[in-house]
Amino acid sequence: MSISDNFGNPQGLVGRLMLAGMNMGHTPMAKWGFAQFEVPKLAIALDISNIRISREKNMFCVNGTATEQGKQ
Repeated sequence: MSISDNFGNPQGLVGRLMLAGMNMGHTPMAKWGFAQFEVPKLAIALDISNIRISREKNMFCVNGTATEQGKQ
């Protein structure tokens, strides 16, 4: 598995190192972002960062699993 393959699907030692580097690199920006607003203690959040919508094929993808829109 090449280094570039590990960006989308981190695996093995190289994948663990890649994730550690991404966490180190992205943490300052994430901390800054969360400092810009107040999150209530009982808040519920939805992480939609892994959802991709393809308008051409009327499909959406969640965590790598493609599904026809409107069907589950």
